[in-house]
Amino acid sequence: MKKLLSVLVLFSLFSCSDENNEDLHEFVQNTKSLTYPIHDKIPELKNIDALIFTETLGRDPFATPYLSAAKDHGLLPSKCPQPNIQRKKGILESYPLDRLAMSGTVRINKTLFALIQASGGELYHVKKGDYLGLNQGKISDVSNKKIELVELIADNTGCWQERSTQIILPSE
Repeated sequence: MKKLLSVLVLFSLFSCSDENNEDLHEFVQNTKSLTYPIHDKIPELKNIDALIFTETLGRDPFATPYLSAAKDHGLLPSKCPQPNIQRKKGILESYPLDRLAMSGTVRINKTLFALIQASGGELYHVKKGDYLGLNQGKISDVSNKKIELVELIADNTGCWQERSTQIILPSE
């Protein structure tokens, strides 16, 4: 049975090869006959003088500048909020806020904790003062229905603007 099926498939493939393919041959001939102009004129490259780096010219451009050095040179505005870059980031600061959902609250020793479910299904507990989200979001209040946080958003002047955000417990 398999031999008969393979013979039928083989004959059906060869039966299509006798079709009129003149239009295909004409297209191939036309395409081969087309010529495209080749521009041999290569533009001249300008000679650029290389700058040899020495430490006397300034700080190492590949090293992260110290915060105190930036303040000394007046690079950071003094009257706007700045994030604490010395602080160790928590696990929930690697998730964007739209990937976090409030799933409830629990009270432990008179402290109200919010239960946060991450996009992978993991459940975490947070309280007032904890951080979450990508924009240094500090939790300012936890209630039975929502989490309020203040995020720091960078602007183009080196300042950081505070933005209030909420994560609301979805109604069932």
